[in-house]
Amino acid sequence: MKSILLKSIVVFSILASLPGISFAGSKSQPTSIPPFLLNTINMMFNISGKVKMRANIIDYATKYLGTPYRSGGMKPGGFDCSGFVRYVFSEYGFPLAHSSRTLSQEGETIKPEDARPGDLIFFASNGRVHHVGIVYSNYNKNLKMIHSSSSKGVTIDEIYSSAYWTKRLYCIKRIL
Repeated sequence: MKSILLKSIVVFSILASLPGISFAGSKSQPTSIPPFLLNTINMMFNISGKVKMRANIIDYATKYLGTPYRSGGMKPGGFDCSGFVRYVFSEYGFPLAHSSRTLSQEGETIKPEDARPGDLIFFASNGRVHHVGIVYSNYNKNLKMIHSSSSKGVTIDEIYSSAYWTKRLYCIKRIL
């Protein structure tokens, strides 16, 4: 009981110190809680931390659907594949490299059937990694990713319904 009370005091102290955060009876305009703080609060109260974080990452990534592709892009004005992954994960306190090849060397390798939303999915040609996306869903052998495609910008694609992606699937990595 003391632990929950102490955690509550810490959370409300942090929230009260943020500009624009308001409570009942306050006259200021409320703003949303920054993702990094929301993630910290979720983990403090053990609200299935990793599951919640994965859902938040996917939800945040979908806000950029339709954003155009830009070579070397790392901002909402235009993303390349690793720039998109890096941008999304950085909002949740995970600094990642801006290179699909470098990213493919990090984390734990996962079998495709065990992939979960938020895992990273890599593609290669002739053994050379050239593309990365974020696993969007993996239900009933229907593996989907959200990624920045050079032809469509940020989009969601089904891996196994595309000969292009299926042929190039290299590995899936878990970093969360």
